[in-house]
Amino acid sequence: MQYFDDLKREVKLKEAPKTVVSLCPSITETLCDLALEKNLKGVTDYCRHPYHLIKRKPRVGGPKDPDIEKIKQLNPALVLASKEESSQKAIKALHQHVPCYVFDIKNFEDALGMIVQIGELFSREHDALIWISDIEKAFRKLKQPKTPFKVLYPVWKNPWMAAGKNTFIDSMITKIGFSNVIEENAYPKINLEDYINKADLILLPSEPYEFNLSEEKELQSNYTEKKFLRVDGEMFGWYGTHMLEAAAYFEEMVGKLA
Repeated sequence: MQYFDDLKREVKLKEAPKTVVSLCPSITETLCDLALEKNLKGVTDYCRHPYHLIKRKPRVGGPKDPDIEKIKQLNPALVLASKEESSQKAIKALHQHVPCYVFDIKNFEDALGMIVQIGELFSREHDALIWISDIEKAFRKLKQPKTPFKVLYPVWKNPWMAAGKNTFIDSMITKIGFSNVIEENAYPKINLEDYINKADLILLPSEPYEFNLSEEKELQSNYTEKKFLRVDGEMFGWYGTHMLEAAAYFEEMVGKLA
């Protein structure tokens, strides 16, 4: 079987993979939700959902610095990775020994496409379509907020960085009914004050940088006229089957803001 991943690289497989290593937490969770936990032979140090299924899986390092020798020893039929989270140098080195399929997730539609592709790769098409149907239905039910906030979503501090256009996070912000004040692509470094002045709502996520309560209070004291809200970063940043849980989270969040 011949496939082409999101990087347009050819990926050849003799059959549906019986073993796989995942180099992305979102992909790991999606594999498990598609009843492929038995196929999963290795996960990253950051994979944590669903905990009861992956807690005994071998760890192969981080997405950006995977232990290539350990992965080779696990001898998977396929490695799945994310362009944004994985080192392309590491993927290139791995691909010399084992087929690597890389997803490039920049929006909601890409994320649904990932579920479809995993279903095709592992002959779980029916399960994949059920998940997609449930996710699409959940997001269609989301009520548009009465206040269409202009949002700033910082992802890092020292230096300050924020989620911009052509990112999955930006896509989730738009799905909620908000708009992103960052016009640049990807995750640009920013002058915080400039963009806080443009925003009505500043969302402070729990990852990749974990903003704590004291940081929220400090920012609020410096910008008293602005609204700050700490949010679960997984809901904005994890794609795949995690999106079903995210829809319910967004509905509750928008309700509280109202």
